[in-house]
Amino acid sequence: PRIGKSSLLKAFKAMIRENHYSHDLVVIYISLDECDNSNDMWRIIGKGIRKELSKQFHSSDKYTIFTDELEFEDVDENRIDYEYVCSVARCMKTAGFSGLILIDEFDKFSTLATKGTVGQIRTLFSGSEYGLRAVVASRRMVERIEKEVEGALNSNVSILATVFVNGHKLKAFTEADMKEYWASIEEKIGVSVSNRYKEEVNYYVGTHPCLLNLFNGS
Repeated sequence: PRIGKSSLLKAFKAMIRENHYSHDLVVIYISLDECDNSNDMWRIIGKGIRKELSKQFHSSDKYTIFTDELEFEDVDENRIDYEYVCSVARCMKTAGFSGLILIDEFDKFSTLATKGTVGQIRTLFSGSEYGLRAVVASRRMVERIEKEVEGALNSNVSILATVFVNGHKLKAFTEADMKEYWASIEEKIGVSVSNRYKEEVNYYVGTHPCLLNLFNGS
């Protein structure tokens, strides 16, 4: 069943925007469900980065440096592919910008990627010359996803595991989480939730985050 990973990524993006943790950071969310192949993925990432940079920083001195660097690299704006994203990421680093790509439904990576795409992911999101990093959300470990990529090496050594090293498994809410959850619901609707209703909810959906939200319409 769904555990709420998409909601978590989107909430994380909103939290960063609301709190302005970094005035030089752009964050974009993409879902691989929208991609048929790796070219689609790079195109969505490239367009998303450029759009957010222009939206947030178009009047800043750093953005002028960024566009000057792009012009120097002779980037073809009509061909948004992996090489394009790399050029943009290098120019971001030079200008002092950084970017975070939130990649949802990463399980689909195994069907749209090739062995070369795995290497591209490692290079772009771990290379010191690039101003981009990524967070992925999936139902399976990235090591298993990588092994299913066409042409991937059948090895116990994972390339992607070294890129996405701090994985966390989403679980059902704990007792403390449920107290916080009901407190947020009560704050949202402006009235107290009865213990009888809480017991009924627990009977039908337990402490499963996504099912709780579906049941309560939140």
